[in-house]
Amino acid sequence: NTTWEGKVNPWSETRYELTQDVILCPGTYHLDGGVVFSNNYKTLDCNGATLVGSGGTTGGIGIYVGRGYSSVNAPYQPHITIKNCNIRDYHTGIVNNLAYYTILENNNITQNNYGLKLTGTKYAVIRDNRISDNSKWGVIFEKHMNGWKTTDNELINNKIYANTERGIYLNNVQNNSLVDNEIKNSNYGIYLNLCEGNKIHNNHFDNNVNYQLSSSSENQWNTAITPDTNIIGGPNLGGNYWSDYTGADTDGDGIGQTPYPVGSGSDAYPLVAPTEAEEEQPEDDGTEPPVSEFEAQITAVLKENAGKVDLSQAPGAMRFFIGSPKVDVVILMNDKTNLTYGFLLRENRVMNFSKGGVIRPKYIIEMSEDAVRQIGGADDPVDQMMELYKKGEIRIKPQTFGSRFKFSIANKLAGWFKK
Repeated sequence: NTTWEGKVNPWSETRYELTQDVILCPGTYHLDGGVVFSNNYKTLDCNGATLVGSGGTTGGIGIYVGRGYSSVNAPYQPHITIKNCNIRDYHTGIVNNLAYYTILENNNITQNNYGLKLTGTKYAVIRDNRISDNSKWGVIFEKHMNGWKTTDNELINNKIYANTERGIYLNNVQNNSLVDNEIKNSNYGIYLNLCEGNKIHNNHFDNNVNYQLSSSSENQWNTAITPDTNIIGGPNLGGNYWSDYTGADTDGDGIGQTPYPVGSGSDAYPLVAPTEAEEEQPEDDGTEPPVSEFEAQITAVLKENAGKVDLSQAPGAMRFFIGSPKVDVVILMNDKTNLTYGFLLRENRVMNFSKGGVIRPKYIIEMSEDAVRQIGGADDPVDQMMELYKKGEIRIKPQTFGSRFKFSIANKLAGWFKK
């Protein structure tokens, strides 16, 4: 790994200016003054290291991207990437000020006053982060004090938990996308003031008060109903999940029959969690074409046992299931045909098992018909599956950038993974 040496110019003993790409060695770095970037197109990969400030009220900024507050106050395009960092005990974990095309991914921003702040920012992508346990607000998008807009940014698949006052704070911002996030256990889930055109859907809101509006705000709280697994495991995309929604899903499509009011607007298609009875309904209706004895057996076994799977105590080989991915299992049959099964993993549980696969899986697991027979005939099927994986007879194929990255981390965590 590349350390700080030769890559930074020290502003002080506890603040560093990055001039080149940096990969940190794992460990804890006490940097009261944090990290700043001076060159464009640079990446800070903390590689799991922790940056620690001097405390939430006086601890400064953990990582700062953008113009200095006393220098030229106009946006620019530095194209900075920050990933795999643990950031705690700062006034604000990360600040992006007047900087375009920033990528923040797989960071853990916790125990600061404020987690993440964007001001005068465009085209940032904030994905797969955990922003939690900050004493004020988790995520802030706001217009710059000199009038520069914060617009066209993406907040995707983040866990925004237990930020004391507000999970997300949007102030005078437009046309941002907030999708696939879990916003839980804050006093207010999301606060909006003078915001327009923001797309906010397929999020999970579970807070004391899920939303708060101040002044006029016109935003889009749902998309069209589309078949795909939503954030709570239902069969359709639409709006958001709201823990205080009192409506019902009477037709079993995972969408509430009545809108969820949001100020003067509404979420037209609020998500409703499937009941246990709905989850256990068999998929077959007797109209499928004839199947082989093996296919019938494997389908029956999977349907009977899929809902019983709990990965919370799984061995290291299961660690690639980070997050809540959609997964396809493809069985390569001896007759050169394939059988495909799909499911969603959420909170270590298998949900929405179905024959035929899922839409846009994040992982594909391939195994032969012979491998399936070996697993089924073993005294300990899990151990047998692990042995087959080590031998290369079971292959795990990440399908997205995020799943490839998480899979690479899993490989490092489990030393016996095949390299």
